[in-house]
Amino acid sequence: MDEFIGRSFIARIRSVTPGLQGPICFSMRHEATKSGWLLRGGEDRTAVPLRFDYLHHADDRIYYDICAAPARHEYAGAKLGVSTNGYLGFYHHARVSDPWKIQLIGEGSLEQGFRFYLRDSYGQRVAVSSEEERLGNQANLHPGNLKRYDYLNVSYGEVIELQAQVLEVL
Repeated sequence: MDEFIGRSFIARIRSVTPGLQGPICFSMRHEATKSGWLLRGGEDRTAVPLRFDYLHHADDRIYYDICAAPARHEYAGAKLGVSTNGYLGFYHHARVSDPWKIQLIGEGSLEQGFRFYLRDSYGQRVAVSSEEERLGNQANLHPGNLKRYDYLNVSYGEVIELQAQVLEVL
């Protein structure tokens, strides 16, 4: 854990939980009505780079502010926050003040990557909440118009273990 103390970094993260593996991405306007929410994407997607700004540490937790790393997308610089329903998303206008906690799992390093649980300010671990949503006209009840989305949530769902691929140590 000492290697992480006082260090900020930019990383791409992915779920490594069996049955829920995949990059952590953000939803797009054309995919769902919930644009900007974090979700577990398929292997055809690229994980969104996240910036972890070190705040402090206590016991076995390291506290960070997390935002979308500078990139060419509409959420660049937006902070990661939690909606009233527990969903993780990027917020441009709302003030996000609660820190995120990383709980390291096993061995790892900033250079070689590491596994962790991501926890909100209340200590709840990030989970995947699978939901089916209708595409297009809501009145169209054809089963083929349903698509499954695996949103990240701290209120309910299956807790996931994450792996970070550090792109840059700041």
